[in-house]
Amino acid sequence: MKRIFFVLVALFVCIYGFAQTPNDIFTEFCQAKKASFVNVPGYMIKLTHLNTAKYRADSLKVLNLGNCSRKVIKRFSKMTAHLNASGYTPIAAKNDKKYYKSQVWLRQKDGAISSILLLRVGKHIGDLIQIDGNLDPNSVSSVIDEDYDSL
Repeated sequence: MKRIFFVLVALFVCIYGFAQTPNDIFTEFCQAKKASFVNVPGYMIKLTHLNTAKYRADSLKVLNLGNCSRKVIKRFSKMTAHLNASGYTPIAAKNDKKYYKSQVWLRQKDGAISSILLLRVGKHIGDLIQIDGNLDPNSVSSVIDEDYDSL
């Protein structure tokens, strides 16, 4: 009985230990050869005057692996399969088996959206986008409804 308990505990630790957070994935792949990574801090967003009463983004991270080798994209696909999006709620998923899989997660705090996470993975595609800030849920849902076909 003790042996089974320890095996289950070890299995749980291994599964949880290999789970990747979005920040782990950004850190791992932002230095990959031919990867495009953009991290726009809040003060740069304020300079563009894109923040309004409905949208107040504090940061934007975009990782694009479209020009990387298939080996890098395959590793990205494996790591995102174990994505630990704790605190996020999945709101949309699209699985086109021929080309790619895309997912959208939201993190809410006090009735407002505090973070959006978008993931798109395929044979030749590897994208991860994270938007942090104080975002109006109605505005975000309308944007996702309009643009989800382009994911």
